Amino acid sequence: MLVPLPDAEQDWPISFAPSKPGPPKPVEESQIAPKIVVPDRLPSRVHRLVRDARAAFNEKWYSEHGRVFMPKGGLGLLVAPGSAKRALRIMDTLLKACETRGWTTGMTPEYRPCTIVRVQDCVLHIVIEEGLRQSPRELDEWEKKWAIEHPSKRDPYELVPNGRLKLKVCGVKFMHSGEWRDGKRRRVEDMLDDVIAHIGAAPEEKRREDEARAEAEERRREQERLRQAEEERRKERLRVWLAEKARVDELLADAEAAEQSRTVRAYIAAWIVKTEAAAGAKITPGSEADKWVTWARAQADRLDPLTESPPSLLDDKKPDDPDDDDDDDELGGLF
Repeated sequence: MLVPLPDAEQDWPISFAPSKPGPPKPVEESQIAPKIVVPDRLPSRVHRLVRDARAAFNEKWYSEHGRVFMPKGGLGLLVAPGSAKRALRIMDTLLKACETRGWTTGMTPEYRPCTIVRVQDCVLHIVIEEGLRQSPRELDEWEKKWAIEHPSKRDPYELVPNGRLKLKVCGVKFMHSGEWRDGKRRRVEDMLDDVIAHIGAAPEEKRREDEARAEAEERRREQERLRQAEEERRKERLRVWLAEKARVDELLADAEAAEQSRTVRAYIAAWIVKTEAAAGAKITPGSEADKWVTWARAQADRLDPLTESPPSLLDDKKPDDPDDDDDDDELGGLF
């Protein structure tokens, strides 16, 4: 089937759809120029802490796997002598950037000093350390003898500085830590913007941590309040239970006493019948039998909880028995 072509001399409406902008091209991290630039050399006007640290270079340093630190004016540096100037340049640039933003800088008074940055009510420690690597070493005479007697598959080595720096930021009395290391594409000098951003976020992080701690404390107090309330309810239930049990025990005791009273009265009636049958006459008032009946009925009334109890010698405290005391003393002496 043949389709006729349009006439080129005719006007055909042509419309163009608006183009949509595509996603921006990703920019490699290495292409982003840092705002904070570390100079190649220390400037003529350095930070006061860096100046004190540089002046302390002539003092005795203490070594740790080839890395040295200064007890005074050390800025919290733990680097090899070959990396000391670089670490000072990084610390000088970082301290100046902090003070430019209104933050306070200083040092801790400990034996191994540490750089302090105070942001509002947050205190952070800043330390620059150099990493370590394993390096083969020669054995001394004693170690050679030991190696012959005790061969090992592992070659002897020692830890030596590897030239790679590490900058650490740690919050004081709150959790806000960060760490930046030399990598293949970026070094610590190129990461000071991130360090500054991390330090600046400390107040917000501390605020969230304080809120979380306050919420946890509030939950703890609420749990303690609920526990105490439950303890009070338990004590109240126990008190009500004990009171009810006491009433029931009293009721059972009264019922048992009433039963004993009826038993005693029945016995008294049977005793009177038997006594009168044996004597062939009624019990004479004032006789010994009549006195016993009066006493026995008083005991029955004393047992009956529904009858007013007459006084009895049993209501008084039992008098001390001297014979029992002597026996107790003898037993106590034996044991």
